[in-house]
Amino acid sequence: MNTIYDYDVIIIGAGIVGLTQACLLADSSLKVAIVEGKQPNFDFSQIPYDNRVSAITRASQQILRQCQVWNDIAAMRISPYRSMSVWDGSGHGAIEFSSNDIGETDLGHIIENRVMRKALITKLQTHDNVAWICPANVENVQTHDDCISIALQDGRCYSAALIIGADGARSWLREKVGFEVKTWDYGHHAIVATVKSEKSHQQTARQRFMPNGPLAFLPLSDEYTCSIVWATIPTEAEALMQLNEKAFAERLTQAFDQHLGKVLSAQSRASFPLIMRHAKKYLQHRIALIGDAAHTIHPLAGQGLNLGMMDAACLAKIIKQNKSNNQDIGLVSNMRAFERERKSENSKMIAAMEGFKRLFCNDKTLLKTVRNIGLNMTNQLPIVKRKFIREAMGL
Repeated sequence: MNTIYDYDVIIIGAGIVGLTQACLLADSSLKVAIVEGKQPNFDFSQIPYDNRVSAITRASQQILRQCQVWNDIAAMRISPYRSMSVWDGSGHGAIEFSSNDIGETDLGHIIENRVMRKALITKLQTHDNVAWICPANVENVQTHDDCISIALQDGRCYSAALIIGADGARSWLREKVGFEVKTWDYGHHAIVATVKSEKSHQQTARQRFMPNGPLAFLPLSDEYTCSIVWATIPTEAEALMQLNEKAFAERLTQAFDQHLGKVLSAQSRASFPLIMRHAKKYLQHRIALIGDAAHTIHPLAGQGLNLGMMDAACLAKIIKQNKSNNQDIGLVSNMRAFERERKSENSKMIAAMEGFKRLFCNDKTLLKTVRNIGLNMTNQLPIVKRKFIREAMGL
């Protein structure tokens, strides 16, 4: 490639997936830029815990190790979960998972998103080949045969061989260049909050399935503090959001069947609609989509961010291979392996989540019977449980 670019790769969006993408490319000879609209705020004193947390699998942990940030994340704040409990709130089906079942120290980690972002940004600042363009908003993008260029609202312009859209579920880039998206409404809104409970969570992730949707308690570093994700129908979510903190805590205690005793407080409450989105293509000429810009799924299995990190790892691998072979990283034909691999894997997870949602968020007698029998049978089959655990961990 003889074309001279300002950068080899421009990444739009500095969420966890975009930052991970940059870190995975930072150890190469590539010139990389990250464009982000808002300066990050890492004043953790304002809110004790961020209600935006993620369940990080072992596979994603390895990607963070590859980025050389895992030890920094662990030094700030993480919460390993060593067991998982899932049960049917309208029946008697239940299943328990333990890291001891597969000889591991944990099943994964619950980590605040801001902790991961801080570690990734701090690491990127040590790489001379990565530029941080922030705050900056992209106003226009133009593709050419030999390059792609962006114009920022402040008048600055940059060119690259490839632009990566990591700008979230409502991706500006995806909409601007006309990626087609398959979408459907899950019929749920998710309520997130940080709660304190009467009993210790004992490093156990818990989830109760109810007809209107699942309620998950995810353990944080303080043994009495959890991050909750309550997916329910919009009318119930709206009613719950209108309650004061005390009334909401009482409803939460009741909905969780007092598995952790009384909920004593519930802070940083927020709500948002749950919508499935899946781009029909991940690639256009000199453009690639990753993470939520390419796909969003129901959070009932906590896999959304993990899928995005796997996107970033796969794309980084293909980019580096093309670069080492002196091939143009902006040509769809040279990047097709990324789209084939990740679209296939993401489609499987989207289908699985839709199946789980339909099976568990339903009060029909036949489905209740099927899921309760299924949960109890699986709980009594160690080989099946071990396989399920290892797949969920990305091992």
